Amino acid sequence: MLLVPPQQESLQAQLGHAVSTDMATITWIPYQPALEPLLQTMYEDLYGMHLTPEPGQAAASWIDHWQEMSASGWGLRAARYAIRYIVAPAWMKLNLVPVYQGTEWSLYRASGASPL
Repeated sequence: MLLVPPQQESLQAQLGHAVSTDMATITWIPYQPALEPLLQTMYEDLYGMHLTPEPGQAAASWIDHWQEMSASGWGLRAARYAIRYIVAPAWMKLNLVPVYQGTEWSLYRASGASPL
């Protein structure tokens, strides 16, 4: 699976690989309430975000979460969620070595993940 930024659209279709989330992910919860605890755990772990913050509570920054994560932190998440690669905006720098750097997106191999 590819770890991608939250709330993005169409990366799965563009890349032809399963992605961690997209702009519709949280809309599944009203139809399948049993997904909420699973999605919440995943969002907190991968994005440092709470899906339904309390009114007035500032939303956490997934950008800070990603940029502050150590290589070993990426490795733990890669193992936990079967993530091989992270797709990040090109301007973002992660504590991993990029495999590809484009003008819009960069691709990083998760620590400990084997190539596809």
